[in-house]
Amino acid sequence: MINHGESVTAYDDETVDCGENCDSIQRKCDNGNLEGDSSYDQETCEVEACPPTDAPNLTNVAWSGNQLSLDFNDVNGATEYQLCKNGSSVSNPSLSNKKFIPNTSATYSVAACKAGSCGSCGNKVFTVVANGNA
Repeated sequence: MINHGESVTAYDDETVDCGENCDSIQRKCDNGNLEGDSSYDQETCEVEACPPTDAPNLTNVAWSGNQLSLDFNDVNGATEYQLCKNGSSVSNPSLSNKKFIPNTSATYSVAACKAGSCGSCGNKVFTVVANGNA
């Protein structure tokens, strides 16, 4: 509850995209009505977290049967990792528990990203050739 004569900070959006600022104004209570722009009707505003920009640091690539195991550091802020093949993201083979089965010889890389925001491929690359070398 806001008492007569008190002011509150009001925001025009509840959330804004990464890199944007929350826009706010002060609205004053006048006999039960808030003065000022009524489009500023949110009590709080949160800036969405930016997706990580780092590529994981690949420390080891090793074969186990027909499956490649990848050792790389976790990137702060990443909620998933995307496998890229020849510079384009791929869903098959998928990167599950830092392991995958390559279906062709290719140059792969791993990108760190936030869920739903994977788009650019990582810059830590490794090459897989058909005879089982990485």
